[in-house]
Amino acid sequence: MAALAQANGVTDPNLIEVGTLLRIPGAPTVQDNGAIVLRGMPVQQQSLPLSCEASALSIATAYWGNQVSEWVFIENMPSNLNPHLGFRGVMTGAFGSTANYGVYAEPLVPLLNRYGFNGDVFYANGNADLLKQQIKMGHPVITWITNMTSVQTRSYQWINGQRFALVPQEHAVVVYGYDANGVYVADPGDGSYRTFGWSDFMRSWGYFDGMSLAVYPAGGN
Repeated sequence: MAALAQANGVTDPNLIEVGTLLRIPGAPTVQDNGAIVLRGMPVQQQSLPLSCEASALSIATAYWGNQVSEWVFIENMPSNLNPHLGFRGVMTGAFGSTANYGVYAEPLVPLLNRYGFNGDVFYANGNADLLKQQIKMGHPVITWITNMTSVQTRSYQWINGQRFALVPQEHAVVVYGYDANGVYVADPGDGSYRTFGWSDFMRSWGYFDGMSLAVYPAGGN
């Protein structure tokens, strides 16, 4: 119990509230099937129809033992028609469209910084090794895919001279491991752990050019 309290920054275990995510500490491990996995990855279900990014941030911070509430991210999320600059639409809108939509990786970095975390944005563009490297470093990685890796058609818009992609069924999940067959994700859509085969994951992730956000505490690497 003392190790759990220390890993999660808990000074008084008697004051832990119901629903608090606790991290079971440990470095990435290699399992019998060759999988490399971040042990103790928590998962939770998003609170609003379109709050997957805020929930994914909360899951990633909880892994490090210092959870920032999903609602903190929801309430401080910037808004913009360009998802590279802020949340596009409203989080209470219906899921699946490109009007009420979501937010991409870049605007989330200042939010993480505000609460003691670093966020490294990278675009894999088909290079799965970049994702694997982050997992090997012990970093959970938020990735943008389509819901359940569904097949979709990407479109583009221009705003103020900036071009950006929009994909129906846009969704964010937290990748916490992988093996030869696929990737392991904590999915805030329904609060479940899933495995997606590499082929489906790479296609779906590719709609967003492999957009990703590795999360770790400030001062870490």
